[in-house]
Amino acid sequence: MATLYLHIGMHKTGTTAIQRFCAENRKALLKRGYCYPLILRKYKGAEILQNGHFLIASEQDKEGKFRSLEGEKEWRRRMAYIVRLFQRYPNIILSDESISIAAKRRCPGIWMNLKEQLDCHKINIKIIIYLRRQDQYLFSLWTQRVKTCNLAASRLTWSDVPENYAKYTELNYYTILEGAAVCFGRENIIVRIYDRARFTGGDVLPDFLEVIGLSMDNDFVLPKTDYNPSLRGNFLEIQRILNLVPDLASSLPSAIRKLALTCSCTEQKWSCSIFSREELEIFLQQYEQSNQAVARDYLGDENQPLFFPPEEDLPQKWKPDNPYMYEDIIRYFGQAMMLQQKMLGQPWLWRFLKMKTERSRYLIKGGYKIILAYILYH
Repeated sequence: MATLYLHIGMHKTGTTAIQRFCAENRKALLKRGYCYPLILRKYKGAEILQNGHFLIASEQDKEGKFRSLEGEKEWRRRMAYIVRLFQRYPNIILSDESISIAAKRRCPGIWMNLKEQLDCHKINIKIIIYLRRQDQYLFSLWTQRVKTCNLAASRLTWSDVPENYAKYTELNYYTILEGAAVCFGRENIIVRIYDRARFTGGDVLPDFLEVIGLSMDNDFVLPKTDYNPSLRGNFLEIQRILNLVPDLASSLPSAIRKLALTCSCTEQKWSCSIFSREELEIFLQQYEQSNQAVARDYLGDENQPLFFPPEEDLPQKWKPDNPYMYEDIIRYFGQAMMLQQKMLGQPWLWRFLKMKTERSRYLIKGGYKIILAYILYH
């Protein structure tokens, strides 16, 4: 039977790596009857390889009604394309990490509309979601916001994050899963734990292949680099403070904006935690019941916790007056001065990087991604 594998996240669980892996290994997947289709449209706030984003690009209420007629036409046009692909391939893979939260918030009608289309064409569905322990997930999500200077959340201190992030995400995983299960049944929801110790092959990519019924072999090419590295330690705080400077993100060249990330990846010398032991236990306790419900209803194991507990030797909590901060600040601004000097020596590059208009940046960024995607698929 034709099967749609819909990978819905969550954020910060290797989704970028999975999407790029599927795109770069498209021929190997096609040979096995799996298609990772290209949607040739750049949606705002989504990468072009997030080929499932069209499902939530237009808001849908609980009854499945679309907010706009144009949005509904776009949704049905893209869905019709996916249905036509099933005439050539028995398995289609769609992926977008935003679906997990959007289906709970602004697009609760997605499951109803999707079920109607799939039932009409007798297409089976398997919904895949990776879950990460709530403290690790929330911290990683916050660092991503800080790294990309995204939203007001990129300026929040960590102490303000837990109570403010309720507007951006959902930490009660059971409610996310039940929303999809109402339409498709729990048997069609595949829950995986985002933990290297529990991955097949010790990595999320062979683990994902196993989920869709394949196994890693020499036909598949693994990436050589981390597609989405994280800010860490003092450089995370340096970037957060820089985000407070008005218009800094839009006026600086991207190479300088990414300097904290470069330093973080090469200069980290110590391990730290964002929670103290007591804070971590209090934070995780509020999700124990819902996590246990996920383990019972979706993994069939009510006797084991959903996630491994925090390590016994938890690193010390990060503090701004730690012994490495002074040195890291000097290193960061020294690197920034060197980088700026190099750019000033290349006038044409400097003029290109200083383009101010949002439209110009959007057209260039979107254009190169479409070209890149075309090369990957051909």
